[in-house]
Amino acid sequence: MLQLLYKDIRVTRLYLLLFFPVVLASYFFHVNNLDIFMTIIIGYLILLFYYDYHNQVYKFIGSLPVKRTQIVLARYLFLILLLIGAFTYIGIIDYFVLHHLNFLGDFRNQTINDVLKNFTITAILIAIYTPIFYLVKNFIYGITVFMIVHFLLVFTYNMILFNDFITIDDKLLSTLFTIINIQPVAILLIISAVSLFISFLISVRISYKKDIL
Repeated sequence: MLQLLYKDIRVTRLYLLLFFPVVLASYFFHVNNLDIFMTIIIGYLILLFYYDYHNQVYKFIGSLPVKRTQIVLARYLFLILLLIGAFTYIGIIDYFVLHHLNFLGDFRNQTINDVLKNFTITAILIAIYTPIFYLVKNFIYGITVFMIVHFLLVFTYNMILFNDFITIDDKLLSTLFTIINIQPVAILLIISAVSLFISFLISVRISYKKDIL
């Protein structure tokens, strides 16, 4: 399984190295935005599956004495390490720029809660998108379904957020935020972990079912 994890690191190593200067450069050009960083991180997920489908990796791995659970687990471990490493780096850079490179301009301080919130959103999106690529047998179909699902999520989010005719119960939102504010760090991390774990179980089930088919 460690070899599979190393494969994912090797495939994305150039893009991982580029991520570090891109984040720092975004502050110099005043385009630092957590939404952009989230999109880049999700891009790594697409890159991994593109490489696997393009090089028919699954046919080769399927001939090895490795359980499907281990194959899927290696992919999720990489994504989790990517999430933790990327957002930790973003938090460090944001703090460093704000306190030591303030001559670059005025930047809004990204609190730990801001970083964790975006970490959790990205984890949930990865949890939603990853099983899609295990479900389909063709990368083109996979990316098509991914784009449709992504569009629907963004559309629904904007409709709820900006459409005055669609409202969410204030009591429900108040209760939700009250629960999160009890211990925001722990609760957001739990939400992220549960989302990824459920996604992992779904991906494993799909992976075994594709073997049967």
